[in-house]
Amino acid sequence: MVKRSTGRVLHGLSRSTPHERLVDGARLFVPVGDHYTLTGEIKNVITVVAKTAHYWTEHLPPEVRGLLQWEARFARLKATVAELLRR
Repeated sequence: MVKRSTGRVLHGLSRSTPHERLVDGARLFVPVGDHYTLTGEIKNVITVVAKTAHYWTEHLPPEVRGLLQWEARFARLKATVAELLRR
């Protein structure tokens, strides 16, 4: 587990020049509390992805759900045909 206090993170950032903190115009946002941990942030990201996936699969209109099922069937068929052609 990686744990850094806010002070250490901010100290490291203050020593760098502003252009070092930018990557393709994106800004680096840093945590502001001592309770921050990388493990906790990874858990938060996983939770958000899981909740979003659940929402989209459970709350889709029936016609969209049907289209996604057909798309999955065609993907399986494509894989089967590709496998047969490799033989």
